[in-house]
Amino acid sequence: MKKLITLLLTVVLSVSMLAGCGGDPVADELEKYLNTDMKDINQKYEDLKTEMGKWEDFSDAQQMIDSIDQVILPNLKDSLDALDQIDLSTDEVKAVRDTYKNALETYQDGFHQMRSYLEGEDEADYNAAEDKINDAVSIVNDYNSQLEKLAEEKGMTIEY
Repeated sequence: MKKLITLLLTVVLSVSMLAGCGGDPVADELEKYLNTDMKDINQKYEDLKTEMGKWEDFSDAQQMIDSIDQVILPNLKDSLDALDQIDLSTDEVKAVRDTYKNALETYQDGFHQMRSYLEGEDEADYNAAEDKINDAVSIVNDYNSQLEKLAEEKGMTIEY
């Protein structure tokens, strides 16, 4: 009888331990990605928007060029470098991160083109820059939609 009770206890404990270890790796990684990995990168995005908000107060093209060279492009480079350092193992969270990386690279291209416009005032450069920056905004919106959808699938909520 003691052997049977011991066997049953062992089975119950083993099943309990296995059930406790069976978390959702995508949900766990998404939570870490949002709350830890992206914290500084999200702040840099807010800094980017703040810097761009200053542009309407600039009186000449050189101030915008300086802003792009000294704040915008270094911010984007640092954010892209930080994204590359995030070690992810699930395909779902990797796909979300890759969308955000695409947005930052698109912004980067747009600001390089904006700089070209400011140096030469070629209307084609301005239009290309505007298109790229608008594309980046659209990609960020897609990124947010992907995050929300994945969070919903995992029973999580995202607060902005």
